[in-house]
Amino acid sequence: MPMLSLITQHAGIIWKKLKLSFTILLHLCLQQVINRIKEWCDKWLLKRNISKCKTVSYCVKNMIDTEYFINDGGIDDRSRDRKTR
Repeated sequence: MPMLSLITQHAGIIWKKLKLSFTILLHLCLQQVINRIKEWCDKWLLKRNISKCKTVSYCVKNMIDTEYFINDGGIDDRSRDRKTR
């Protein structure tokens, strides 16, 4: 039984690291989408009202602090005002 307990413990650690890696990857992908939208707007000379841009994150447990940018300015994160469940 000790071997099974050890395997289960390591599986839990690996799972937590995989979830964190996935979250970081998702954050980078979302920032890349924001950058591409900005480039598209620049190309077609469309103005953006960055002060009206907001982000929100929903999570069950621990919220990971993420921040998104347009033109070197941060996008207001509305989820900072909320508590996790």
